[in-house]
Amino acid sequence: MIKMKKSITLADLHYTGKYIDMLYGFIRDFKPDYFNILGDFFDFTQISKYEAHKRDSKGILQVIAECEEELKWGKGILDKLDGYLKNCNKTFTIGNHDKRHDEFFVNEYPQKNHKSLVKEMNFSDRKWNVVGFGGFHKIGKLYYQHGDGYNG
Repeated sequence: MIKMKKSITLADLHYTGKYIDMLYGFIRDFKPDYFNILGDFFDFTQISKYEAHKRDSKGILQVIAECEEELKWGKGILDKLDGYLKNCNKTFTIGNHDKRHDEFFVNEYPQKNHKSLVKEMNFSDRKWNVVGFGGFHKIGKLYYQHGDGYNG
């Protein structure tokens, strides 16, 4: 008899954890073989190009502090997920909101010496697979990709 593989996919949290405690309970009971974060785990609104005008009035140090708080939030959630997903294949896909981190800290404001988001979140040591922005991964016959627009 073939054992069916179980998967959980989480997409577009956008730095909210409203139902995250329910998710931990579900993971504990469901025991997935695969767990996918399908992009936009973070939001990084404060470093969005659409919010650039607010950045000047808020002050760059405040913007950096808010981003660091968001990273701390993400690390806390990943720590808990890692505890529940010990024997699970885990994949984190970079979404358009997630990539704001590197666009700002690596390209636009490198003075702060932030690492890339992948290094900042320590995905390698956590044993998470990472799919770059625009990339995809496949489980069986199912393809996973973060989409941020319609290409007709």
